[in-house]
Amino acid sequence: MPLGIRDPEQRLAKYLLHQEALHSGDEIALKLEDIARSINLRPETVSRHLSALECEGLVVRLGRGRMRLVSRQMLRDATAP
Repeated sequence: MPLGIRDPEQRLAKYLLHQEALHSGDEIALKLEDIARSINLRPETVSRHLSALECEGLVVRLGRGRMRLVSRQMLRDATAP
């Protein structure tokens, strides 16, 4: 996946966009540990950057292991070098 990206927030954003493309519907069901393992980050790091994306209004956590992408274009912009 996006392991060539050094910035954890960019890596997370790219991964979320990829996962959203694979899922049908508005919600993505992923555990924090699964995300962390997939993009080679610690769960704490994923949680911190996911919270930052949520504060920016890019994602919304809907509960444990569920989220929705609010602004796909802004997430795409976040993945740009």
